[in-house]
Amino acid sequence: METWLTYLAALLMAGATAFTFSSSSSLFGMMSTLTSYLTGVAAFLFLGTSIVTMAAGTASLRKNKLGGKVLRTTILWAVITTLVLSFLGAFAARFVDVIFPVSASAGGDYESEITSFLSVIDPLCSSAFLSKCFIPALIASFILGVALTPSSDIIRPAYTVMNSFSEVMYRIQRTLTYFGACYVYVAATTFFLGLWQEKTAFAAPEPFIALIVATLVVVLVILPLLFAFFTGFKKNPYGVIGRGLSGLITAFVSGNMFASSLIGESLSRSNLGIQKRISSTVTPLSIVITRGGTAFVSTVTVITLLKTLGAEISMVALILLTLAIAGASFLSSLFSGIEVAAISVIALKMLNINIYGAEAAIVSLIPFINGCALLIDMTLSLMANAISGARTKTDAKIPLKDTI
Repeated sequence: METWLTYLAALLMAGATAFTFSSSSSLFGMMSTLTSYLTGVAAFLFLGTSIVTMAAGTASLRKNKLGGKVLRTTILWAVITTLVLSFLGAFAARFVDVIFPVSASAGGDYESEITSFLSVIDPLCSSAFLSKCFIPALIASFILGVALTPSSDIIRPAYTVMNSFSEVMYRIQRTLTYFGACYVYVAATTFFLGLWQEKTAFAAPEPFIALIVATLVVVLVILPLLFAFFTGFKKNPYGVIGRGLSGLITAFVSGNMFASSLIGESLSRSNLGIQKRISSTVTPLSIVITRGGTAFVSTVTVITLLKTLGAEISMVALILLTLAIAGASFLSSLFSGIEVAAISVIALKMLNINIYGAEAAIVSLIPFINGCALLIDMTLSLMANAISGARTKTDAKIPLKDTI
């Protein structure tokens, strides 16, 4: 059975479980703890596998002189989508009449609220560790890949060994992808129970519905148009979305880009037909720079919050705020699990906007708003892989029966 179906079934089962035991604090506590530990383990696994796969992928791309084209394509896709989605988010928030809800963390201190939230979702300190070490690890892996480029006979055995280790990493990812539906069930149960027990989504559903609708419009309309433009209207964007659905679901319920990329990298190769060397380099790079979803949701969040506080936002101020959030979004990998909250606060500080502690209201909503942001980010990552494969003419069509 294809993973998209098992993951979707796991999501629906989680919703049914949360509905049945909606008032069970013990179930919520157990599932929340289990989700936190599983997410941390998955994030650490992605770090380990990506170090090996990126080194092998870098060496292979340099061997065939494709590295420059892949890098340029990924950066161009990241910059354009971040700007487009940031301004789209600003337009939606500015002209749609929705107010920011009063959450459970409203009125608290932002620093203490965010520290308390991180202690719950990250008991293994995986997010804190990867936020500090992921970029240096990518740089080290890139340097290793450059050194492994088989430019002479003496280095070829080392290149072959690393390529074999890379294949092992992909087998690990593929195996974990098969069983990822179990993780989705646990994480989604935590997600739905958290929404119910936090109560904000049911007391004031309009902002949540608006964000869900906006996210679906971005994923199903805006990104397919941009994807078609980048590929010369030669590839079907909905094939990428459909075959990568299990990765999108994982990103939405986990709220962790590292954990969901463990699935995404495997899907890119096995379902989208992207060569290992491209998937191995584009996926980790996308975590760092392809964060248009975080920029979009952060823009919507900040402008909606300012409107709720009664602030008058001129067109110049709107443009400056949008550009600040777009720029800050490239720091998203440094704030794993809390990207939207962190980028929103950074942008406000960049422009010296004081909202007198109102940013604390964002913290209780992080599971939902971060889930929407990462769902878009994962879509962008999968599309970045597909675009690079199309532009280098190295992608292959995988029969539906052979997908995972």
